[in-house]
This record gives sequence, C-alpha cells and structure tokens, in this order.
Amino acid sequence: MTLNHTGTIELTSDRLCLRPFSLEDTLAFYKYITNCDEVRRYFLIPFHADIHQTETMMEQMVKAYHLKTYNWAVTLKEENSMIGLVRLFDVNDDNASAEIGYALAPPHWNNGYMSEAITTVLNHLFITVGYKKVTADCMSENKASCHVLEKNRMQFIGKTMNGISWLGRSHDILHYSLSREDYLTK
Repeated sequence: MTLNHTGTIELTSDRLCLRPFSLEDTLAFYKYITNCDEVRRYFLIPFHADIHQTETMMEQMVKAYHLKTYNWAVTLKEENSMIGLVRLFDVNDDNASAEIGYALAPPHWNNGYMSEAITTVLNHLFITVGYKKVTADCMSENKASCHVLEKNRMQFIGKTMNGISWLGRSHDILHYSLSREDYLTK
C-alpha cells in the first residue's frame, strides 16, 4: 500500500484549526512549551532558558517541512495564536505506521481541545494519507494524556517499567495503538 503523503496541511474541526507552524508561533511555543514546567513535566523537549533558543528551533522546524513532515500548530478557530501542537515521528512508510505526540498550553487544559485535535489528525492520517497504524506513548502518571488516547479509541497495548528517565526521575511508559481497520469500524 502506497501512502498518500500530504505533509502538514491545514486541518479544521468544530473549534480548532491545525496548521503548519510559522515563525510567529515562537513566543507562544516558548511560553507554553519549552519554558513551561507544567508541560515539560510530560513532554520530552529541552528547556529553553531564553526565547532565542526557541527562535532557532522554530526556524529549523519551519525550514524542515516537506511532504512527509507532520507538525501541526493547534489554534482556536477564532484566533490564530498557537495553544498546542500535534506531531508525528517514527514515521515508517514500509509499515504505514507512525507515532503521534502532542502538547497543550495549560490555560487550555480540560476543554477537550486535545481530544478534538487528535480526532482530526487521526481521521486525516487514516482516511487521506492511508496509514495502517498509529501509536502513542505517555508517562503513566499523565492521566490526562491517557484519557485523550483512550477517548480516541486507542488501545492500551503494554507498559514499560522505568521506560524513560526524564527530569531526574524514572517513569513508566504506557503504549497505545490504533489500527486503520479498528478506526474504520467506529
């Protein structure tokens, strides 16, 4: 099966717009992601002591967009400022699989935004691009992230004890997966 890669195109849902990152997202990315302990507690990204580190990272990320790159800035439809992100990594064309990761700014937690964003992205990946499987990992203590995955019908498939050392602690990692076949039998 050949994948129909689209790269990071704009996707919309009832309340959200998912779009490619731009350099205008630098301040929000710095404030909510790379310099926010609440997010970095679970999202594996280096701490940026100043915005210049984030500017450099954003420039590299924007330059790196190509047909097989999937990195969305999550925004509210009525605003254009970034409130979160969804990205794919470990993309494997041979197996038509990828892993999804995401983060959301704390002021927007508990509104269902990330569940809605993941629903939108999974639909795009399975229906338009043609992926056969999408996986996700999260730290066991990140109950909100587990809930996002389960709400999107991802199945718990295993646990790695002390699977990662992050911020001076070992964390158990929970593994989730959703197949295209299971997705299509909603």
